[in-house]
Amino acid sequence: MAPAPDTSPNTPDSLECSTRGTTSPPLGGDWCGSGRHWCDDLRRRTRRKRLGPRRGTRARVGGGWGISNHLTAGLDVSGDGRRDLLATDKDGVLWLYKGTGSLSSPFQPRVRVGGGWGIYNKVTATGNIGGGPAGDLIARDKNGDDWLYLGKGDGTFATRTQVGTTWGYYTDLIPVGDADRDGRADLVVRHVTGGGSGSLSFHRGSGNWRDLFPNSERIDAAWGFLSDGSLLF
Repeated sequence: MAPAPDTSPNTPDSLECSTRGTTSPPLGGDWCGSGRHWCDDLRRRTRRKRLGPRRGTRARVGGGWGISNHLTAGLDVSGDGRRDLLATDKDGVLWLYKGTGSLSSPFQPRVRVGGGWGIYNKVTATGNIGGGPAGDLIARDKNGDDWLYLGKGDGTFATRTQVGTTWGYYTDLIPVGDADRDGRADLVVRHVTGGGSGSLSFHRGSGNWRDLFPNSERIDAAWGFLSDGSLLF
């Protein structure tokens, strides 16, 4: 069952859907079925911040999302051509919310994917970055090691494969699609050092889960200046 809805549209930890998103991919995707790749965004209201700008027509998805500590979306992991949402709860369980393509009711009831996800402090939907049949996940554990979960195309994932170490100092893991136009998905990471300073690094995807990021390069410095910690694309 999906989290029980609350009765107030302004209650913290509610989830909303907007038809004019401009934020980076973690909660982006074609949620309303318009066929435009970046037409929408989802945002979670909390007492301190929201994910995404207040733009366009919005529809409240539901409440009860305070049980989730990580939300990531924008990829099809179930093989039906619609973008899905994944969430981990405070017990470390990963849940799949299959997308419907409807703005008024964007998700089916949640399905349990598996437990043990409480060891991760960052979970990011990357799209098909590992060369498998569907969208993948990259998760970072508390030791700073990064793990790839290769999507099987049925809403489940293969056994994890380590794809990085000492990634604990990265603030953001940002899927950017095929940024260098070589036909393979890539990843950008941001490191914020405090005082408004930071840098971006580009991790060129190989399309091969066995050696996913053979090359990386620094893009530029001074990317820590956004006061709310967001990146806009």
